[in-house]
Amino acid sequence: MEEAHRWFAAAVETGQESAREVRFGKAATLLTLQPKTEANLREAERLLAEIAAFRPADDLAVEAALLHARIPHYHCLVPDRAEALRRYEAVREQFAGNPLAELAAPRIALLRIFGPGPDEAKRAVLEELEGWAEGLTDPVARREFERVLGEGWLTVFRDDVRALPHFVKMCELGVVRRPARLDLFLRTAEMARASGQQEVARDFYARFLEGSARDNRARLVRDRLAEAGVSVPAAGEGER
Repeated sequence: MEEAHRWFAAAVETGQESAREVRFGKAATLLTLQPKTEANLREAERLLAEIAAFRPADDLAVEAALLHARIPHYHCLVPDRAEALRRYEAVREQFAGNPLAELAAPRIALLRIFGPGPDEAKRAVLEELEGWAEGLTDPVARREFERVLGEGWLTVFRDDVRALPHFVKMCELGVVRRPARLDLFLRTAEMARASGQQEVARDFYARFLEGSARDNRARLVRDRLAEAGVSVPAAGEGER
């Protein structure tokens, strides 16, 4: 990463035509250099703020604004949740209509749901945020948003019934990596079973089995389906 930083820093000094892209790369590498220093963080913030201010706004401006918001959340020596939330909300407002800016929504949800405050206030936050979901058009942002809301209902309230629709929606939106997809199917099935929604549980147990060759959890799933009176192929049959 130090070598990459040196390359980006040198490219900035030579005034290459792709200066904004190069400055973005320099800022990104500044955030990962070790040891972490306040000077590097401030320089990264300066570069990203300049890129984000470009008008008419393009995707690079949005990416810079998102990374700029991420600094007080993940990169500062002392995290500042309030400042991170302010920046993410600014991204969502200033770049409204750009699907890339929708990635701010799950970050806002994360900070608001899992921040300090009484549980009942968080219930109101969760219910408010659920109203945002249909407005998200980017599938990656929507999937991550649904994940945060689902985890919020589970972690804060242990409420399988309220969490389940969010996990079902995540499954509908698709998870590319096979292990993560199987984990999600099984978790959704178990959640549906615990909340008494047996038809949903059977559906997701079946989805799990469709791709579970060599997965040691397949036996558990077969047992679950057998308990529900569903006939399933023997191990090794009908699996991909």
